[in-house]
Amino acid sequence: MGLYKAKEVWTGTLASSIPDATTTSFTLTSSSGLTNGETYVFTIDRVDVNGTKTPNKKEVIIGTVSGSNVIDCIRGVEGTAQAHSAGAIVEILFTAKHWNNLIESFKAQHREDGSHKKIQGLDNNQAITQKDSAGTERSIAKINASNILEIGDSNLAGQQFNTPLVNNTAIKQKDSDGTERSIIKLNASNILEIGNSNLANVKIISPTGSGFTGVDNYPTIVDLTNATSDYDLQIGQKAIINFSNNTSKPLRIATANGRIYKMYLNVSNDFSNSGADGNVFLQPNNNTYTNSFYNTTIYRNSSGLFSGYQATFNSFRLGYGFIFNEIHIQNFTTAKLLKLTILGWGYLAHFPLLEIAVSAWNDTTTAWTSLGTLSFPSSTSGKVIVERLA
Repeated sequence: MGLYKAKEVWTGTLASSIPDATTTSFTLTSSSGLTNGETYVFTIDRVDVNGTKTPNKKEVIIGTVSGSNVIDCIRGVEGTAQAHSAGAIVEILFTAKHWNNLIESFKAQHREDGSHKKIQGLDNNQAITQKDSAGTERSIAKINASNILEIGDSNLAGQQFNTPLVNNTAIKQKDSDGTERSIIKLNASNILEIGNSNLANVKIISPTGSGFTGVDNYPTIVDLTNATSDYDLQIGQKAIINFSNNTSKPLRIATANGRIYKMYLNVSNDFSNSGADGNVFLQPNNNTYTNSFYNTTIYRNSSGLFSGYQATFNSFRLGYGFIFNEIHIQNFTTAKLLKLTILGWGYLAHFPLLEIAVSAWNDTTTAWTSLGTLSFPSSTSGKVIVERLA
């Protein structure tokens, strides 16, 4: 299907005959007034040289002008493909073919009432593009060959997200299996959704300029309270884990060599001597490793200032009793360390206790792959917030 130009009141004649119904080119006596290389819809033998209609001989042919020749012809578009004599009248008229092709092209993106259909999906790894101020085409969005949604172009100065056109109607693109996936939409609750839950991932290409503009640059918060498998936090992403009356709580966070985190352990048990006598631990990989963890601490309570060193723990020591703890975590396989600032209570009359400590995993070969499980000396409630920094 194509859209073809018409030519106002153009009439010519065949310079030589069209011998049969299968010939795919013919020669005009003159192609004056026609554009070389343009494709037209020609009507041959609608009338004879006297202007008399000859309906049995009429044939509509689509062909491309090449000098005085018309080539690459499509025969019998209207009427019957047949032979035509030299001198036959050739005209360019507005035909049913023009009109029908126009309608079909219109219907590709419009309904019968003229309103727009949804934006049709593109092929996998094919970007929606737009020219920048210098006239260079830039990628706006696409699903790449790995089924990752890419938004933007690394050569753009920045990225700004504006209001979509239609509420709860998604811009879509086909993935590598040919299935349409949502790229972006504003849903019925007026929440902006980017991506599709069945995509492998979402990737935002970092621009070389000033980065994102026009958006609140808050990291995504993920609730892992009821998670049953480890979640891989991305850089800048935060996880929150609630716990209630627990003596242990898996964090369900995946980790790997080179990762750095900040963790807050916030306990809600009241400020009383409730018998929480014992250490709080973080068991990496949800496991214990006999006498593999060293702990250095300086602490101050109502009795004075003290320090200590121990090398007999089976997991990272986070504090004693009930604690409010700010923890910096580095996971290099060759140097797995925690730096802690601790407020403790619940086991002595020396409230509050302030402790600064370091806990080190004295192992340079074991991979730390799961952030681990919290272990409490008594029933404990509160929240954990974990942010991945690198």
